[in-house]
Amino acid sequence: MKRLVIVVVFILIAAGARAQEGCPADRAAAAGFASFETFHHIMGPAWHQAWPKKDYEALLAAGPKFADAFVAIEQLKPQLKSEVRRRSFVEQRQLLGKLVVKYAKACEQGDSAVVYQLMPDLHDAFEATAATLLPVSFPEFEGLVITLDIIVGTHLPGNNVKGLVGSTETLLAKMENLIVAPLPTELEAAEDEITPRLEMMRHLVLHMLEALYQNDIKEYIIYATELRVQTDEFIAMYL
Repeated sequence: MKRLVIVVVFILIAAGARAQEGCPADRAAAAGFASFETFHHIMGPAWHQAWPKKDYEALLAAGPKFADAFVAIEQLKPQLKSEVRRRSFVEQRQLLGKLVVKYAKACEQGDSAVVYQLMPDLHDAFEATAATLLPVSFPEFEGLVITLDIIVGTHLPGNNVKGLVGSTETLLAKMENLIVAPLPTELEAAEDEITPRLEMMRHLVLHMLEALYQNDIKEYIIYATELRVQTDEFIAMYL
């Protein structure tokens, strides 16, 4: 019984944490994309209240409001450092726009059945569009960068050979884990171009370790510098 209570408490805490994080639209609005907050003010009641209750009057009334609110999203030109995220945003926004047009047209025709059918897709497209505006979480890659920062920022300037050996071995372990780790959902479409990039980084780490074992610090620095260039480019393009 005690264990059951603990499990229930843990679930409630986890659920509360997720609620505080908010949905992608909430987080996009908090990040400064006010047009998503405006659209969400309409989507919230329509999705959470009108749709479950089959309140067709409210669903039909939301059509023109969605169309008006989408104008600001359509005009949005976000400064996204990642080209993949930029492409994803454009594609998701196009899908959202098509659904808004279909939904508004069905509302204009008073077709409650089509409106009811379209609402889940409209909601999902809206949240997916908002999600493309948010930074991609890739913990395995972030862990790799942390270790590389320690090498470049601490061990190399301090001529700490022991630290270099330990951190570079850790770097290789993280790199091997990164290679087999699943990509974040947001990056799956770019897997064919990401995989060879990660493999190139793995070879650089292997060269770093080989140079270190041969006491060739100059060669080590060359490979470490190139790895830093590659990780910076990866962040700029994908995260």
